[in-house]
Amino acid sequence: MINRGDRVRIKASRQLIAMRLSQLNNRMGVITDVMLGNRCPGAMVKLDDSYDDSRYWYIPIASLAPEKYKGNAAKRRLLNEKVF
Repeated sequence: MINRGDRVRIKASRQLIAMRLSQLNNRMGVITDVMLGNRCPGAMVKLDDSYDDSRYWYIPIASLAPEKYKGNAAKRRLLNEKVF
């Protein structure tokens, strides 16, 4: 399950390709809002770097992979990072 504030990597999926957002594959971001009630459940993701002049994108759940923390230093840095 994904939650608000989780750091994620965008991976390829059928839904992402159907939305013509395959260019977002392998990009990193932070979840700002989870939307499970839609026809295609997903989340609003704030990308680390902008794509097509925007940093906020709706990404299907099938395309979201939680990023693993590599020790306490990385976790502290991510928690101190201003998300919202």
